[in-house]
Amino acid sequence: MAEKEKRMEEIYRQYRNNIYHLCLLYLKDLQRAEDAMQETFFRAWKKFDTYRGDSGEKTWLSAIAANVCRDWLRTPWLRLEKKSVPWEEVILQAVETQKDMDAVRAVMSLPVKLREVITLRYYQEMTVPEIAEALRLSVSGVNARLAKAKNRLQPELREVYFDA
Repeated sequence: MAEKEKRMEEIYRQYRNNIYHLCLLYLKDLQRAEDAMQETFFRAWKKFDTYRGDSGEKTWLSAIAANVCRDWLRTPWLRLEKKSVPWEEVILQAVETQKDMDAVRAVMSLPVKLREVITLRYYQEMTVPEIAEALRLSVSGVNARLAKAKNRLQPELREVYFDA
């Protein structure tokens, strides 16, 4: 096996779950997330020779996945196509408690631009500079989006986690 294929196989094994969950949070559909994850790794494989290692592999793959998902969200047919599994069932499979379900619903209700920074920061555990690089934003732009998202989430999450 060539060195490129061997390395891409390692990268796939290491990051497939992270990329799948990122795509799932963008697209809110199990099958579309699977397809987007595969498209992400296909694009990464095609561009592997141009990857210079300036950013971490997770950041590089997250940037590709974000672009794949954004492209898909812009397509008109996506709105017409029936989802493979209702979003509520996806949430039920991913969380253990009602509080967690409410928190996921709150995050998923955010606009994509706010949801993506929350997802990358708290779910993918990326740093603000990594998010900025992945989304091609400034650090201050990421911080502004995080602050706006937190402000929108605060009332709902306060009720979920502190009023019980």
